[in-house]
Amino acid sequence: MRHEQFDRGKEVFDTSFKRGQRLSASRKPSPGEGSILYIPGFGETSHGAFRRPIEEHVRVSGETIWCAEDPKPEDEISHEILTTIIAERKAASRAYFKGKVDNEILDKALENIPLGQFQKAYNAVQLIKEQGLAITDVVVHSQGATVITLCALLWPEYFENVHVVFVNPYGWNVEQEERKNTWLDASERIADKRNDAFVRLFKDPRAQKELKKFLAAMGKTWDLQILLDYLSHTTGFSLLRKRLEEAAELIDYNHIPALQVLSTNKMRFSALYGSNDNLVPASEVTEFVKLFPNIHAEESSGDHYELIKEPRGFALWAHSAILDERTARKAA
Repeated sequence: MRHEQFDRGKEVFDTSFKRGQRLSASRKPSPGEGSILYIPGFGETSHGAFRRPIEEHVRVSGETIWCAEDPKPEDEISHEILTTIIAERKAASRAYFKGKVDNEILDKALENIPLGQFQKAYNAVQLIKEQGLAITDVVVHSQGATVITLCALLWPEYFENVHVVFVNPYGWNVEQEERKNTWLDASERIADKRNDAFVRLFKDPRAQKELKKFLAAMGKTWDLQILLDYLSHTTGFSLLRKRLEEAAELIDYNHIPALQVLSTNKMRFSALYGSNDNLVPASEVTEFVKLFPNIHAEESSGDHYELIKEPRGFALWAHSAILDERTARKAA
């Protein structure tokens, strides 16, 4: 494993921005410095337990790393405006991929854009724009797999030839459940009374099941910080409703046609998944990656939160994977 062994105790400096955070080995990095972007998973934040692997990655590599965050409540966009932006980005995506991919595959990739995940993707892209970042590598965990897929599908001009490292990618399964989530249709969500929509969603057994799976995976780690991070993102009626909606969206999003489209944009993919992951079973990921020979996948002995429990080991692996892909890019 190739890496630069920086001092393990070296201080990491951070700066918060409206849409994310910058972590660097230098107190004053150059404006826009940092070609690596992290996107956290469900209920995670760079101010909590998810900070551990990022800090270790900075120490191992000496590079400046950016982490996108969920939009703050005051920065959330109304459903009406979101649907307008989605329509614009779909049109831009169709124009960009025209002639590069079969229209039927592109239609499937664009047919079911989950609103909650799109808003996270929008926030991440705005961070890139506002900070003038030239992203070369993206590391995503769990739910972040859906977020980066939407980023690259709907803003492809920012992600051409980018290397994505998927860690315990939630949603990577071959057999997709039939899509029956009427609450994902923007017009119905807008027309409904919020409380009525929430009650229907709360009663949906699949959303409940997914939340229980996330909580079970968190509890399995015996890591109090992970649980506290999640609770801080679900306390209150409106936040709990959002988490249920996100759980439902993640159940139904189909990654297969989207990754088929992205594979035509010179993107490179690496993946790390755990043999003891009860949320993203290794058997499902193994079958999924068989569809994509361009995904370099490795199985570890860890569970869904191994990157947080063993941040140093993960940082060494991620840094090595990124260096290997950078070498491959230069040789191509």
